[in-house]
Amino acid sequence: LVVVLLTSVSAYSTWHAFKQATVDHDVQLQAAWNELVSTAVLTAVVLAFTGSALFHWMAKPLRNVQLAARRLADGEMSVQVDVPNSREVGGIAESLNRMATQLDEKIRTISQQNLQQQAVLTSMNEGVMAIDTQERVIALNRAAAELLGVNLSEARGRSIQEVIRNTQLQRFISLTLSSDQPLEDEDRKSTRLN
Repeated sequence: LVVVLLTSVSAYSTWHAFKQATVDHDVQLQAAWNELVSTAVLTAVVLAFTGSALFHWMAKPLRNVQLAARRLADGEMSVQVDVPNSREVGGIAESLNRMATQLDEKIRTISQQNLQQQAVLTSMNEGVMAIDTQERVIALNRAAAELLGVNLSEARGRSIQEVIRNTQLQRFISLTLSSDQPLEDEDRKSTRLN
């Protein structure tokens, strides 16, 4: 009986030690799990914050380029974008700045040429009329308007059939526009104004 009791006490001690070890292991496992979850949550928060900051850091130069492109499209040729440190966005900003400068120069050149042409047309005593390939009046000076008996401002953009009632002149203009050769003297004489 003593031996059996010792065995039972020994078995109980072993069982109690095993149960205690299992409880300790469960506590350690739960602590490890809690640490893993808190680390994952903290990592997710840090990554979200870092990603958001990185997005705003990258998006701000792109927004500036977009706003500058919009202003340029609206006709504001003096637009210049600050060139950011980012190679890709910086390259886009530099290209946009170059394009804005070139467009501004070209528009100024065209405007200057237009002013010069208007000054020449206005100062001429001879009648001058410019017509596009669709037979619409592009430009007309005062002498031509008086000679043809038309209103200077109303003639621009209208077809020659609307502006000029002289059929010989209309035919001459059509013939001139359809020909890729200069007209000979006989052609000019046959379409002389009356």
